[in-house]
Amino acid sequence: MNRGSYSFKPTPEDLLVIQKWKLRLAALYGALLLMLILVVLAGRNPDRVEIAQHPGPPDFSAASVAADRPPR
Repeated sequence: MNRGSYSFKPTPEDLLVIQKWKLRLAALYGALLLMLILVVLAGRNPDRVEIAQHPGPPDFSAASVAADRPPR
């Protein structure tokens, strides 16, 4: 769209509203980004790698645990 065909000249009040909306959107996206970062950091668990590297006891079997459960 050609800028010359857009004849709207914002008033000082319009500019203030636009500025407030931009600030609010920036705050909203900043808060969402912060929450996302916190969720990612909270999901990190250094023990997971250690647990994954150490297998369970040799006599442990998931099938034996499942066999002890009563059928549904």
